[in-house]
Amino acid sequence: MENQKENLNQNLNQNQISVIQEFIQIHLDPFIAISQEIGGEIAILCDFFKFGIESIIDLLEYAKKYQEPFSKNILEKVYQPISDVIMNVSNYKNSHRSSDYFDMVLALADATSIMGFVPFRSNIKEYAHNYLESSMYHANKIIRESKTSDPLAYKWGSAFITMAKELAALIGQHFDNGIQWNTLKDEEDFDFEYEKDIEDEKEDQESKREFHIANLFHMHESFQSSFREKSKNSIFELANEQFGTVTSSVTHKPKSEKEPVFKRIRKEWLVENFVNRSDGIILDDVNHKQNVCVFNCKNTVVLVQGMVSSVVVDHCEQCAVIFEKTLTGASVLNSYNIELRVKQKTPSITIENSNHIKTYLSDSTLTTEIISATSTELFLIVNEALEDDPDVIVEKEYRLPEVYKSFLNEDTLELETETVQLI
Repeated sequence: MENQKENLNQNLNQNQISVIQEFIQIHLDPFIAISQEIGGEIAILCDFFKFGIESIIDLLEYAKKYQEPFSKNILEKVYQPISDVIMNVSNYKNSHRSSDYFDMVLALADATSIMGFVPFRSNIKEYAHNYLESSMYHANKIIRESKTSDPLAYKWGSAFITMAKELAALIGQHFDNGIQWNTLKDEEDFDFEYEKDIEDEKEDQESKREFHIANLFHMHESFQSSFREKSKNSIFELANEQFGTVTSSVTHKPKSEKEPVFKRIRKEWLVENFVNRSDGIILDDVNHKQNVCVFNCKNTVVLVQGMVSSVVVDHCEQCAVIFEKTLTGASVLNSYNIELRVKQKTPSITIENSNHIKTYLSDSTLTTEIISATSTELFLIVNEALEDDPDVIVEKEYRLPEVYKSFLNEDTLELETETVQLI
């Protein structure tokens, strides 16, 4: 029986492992070498990318040894390194839209999402192709804009296209039916043995993985903080100052003014870098599957006509954003002096790291929840009829709590918190 198991294991997934190892050597490593020349956040994100590809090899090694587990908890443990990479790169993309390398970040985020094929059993080729097309849009834009002005960026874009196409082709050709697990059927206590082995063999890997990801994000935070404080310096000079290992053959200085952007990329509408557009920017071709992101705008009015999935206002100043309805909610991040007007309904509004935010709710959305953190001067405005004249409607303003008092309950020894109203 043991010989039979061993023979079966030797045949499972070996071809898939081999083609990925070949992909790393021939296409991924040369691309990462170019990314290291650029340095900074691009080099770090590419480190994430390679970690995700190597995690697929680890998954295939486990699949050679075991059947696909029936336990959802065990499956989540196996897929977690890959899903963590996809989530971390996506989160970085969403929170760093001001990056001078944002097109590179977008391309990498879409290419990283290709790794999400691992749980699927069908339509994998189509899945990989969809994300490939999206990443090609950003890579081709990089090539067009840098062909004569930035040889290194042009070189990066060309290498990225080759690498991403090879990855999508590899997945479509060799993973058309998904991950191939061991087909042994005689292990009654399979899940128990699998889980025990997962815990034993991956304990060291898990601690290394957590340290690896934590270290990368520490570098991100340090890099971004220094970049904001010294925006006049070269991005690579700052990276060298922070880490001593990030180098580049060219230097780039952040632009003092960026071109306005008003476009849709897949399911996301981008309204960026507008100044003094009090006449209003109107989005009327929207649907409930799309998100709207208003970024780095000043003294601008944005009107969203129709239902969307979400609305995000980030790094804006003296702006008014008016929308009818969202499915998941609205957010105001890193902004100052913003008016957010809800004409119909939104389930929640999140305000983070912002100041002087006025939220206007219509009569049909009074149940909206407002969640705030590290923000001040937050106001909620609703319509209210006068007591002596119900036909007259006026605006009533509420100030959201900013100060809290916490204390231990003498009887229960539990921590209790109360709001303190500012006068």
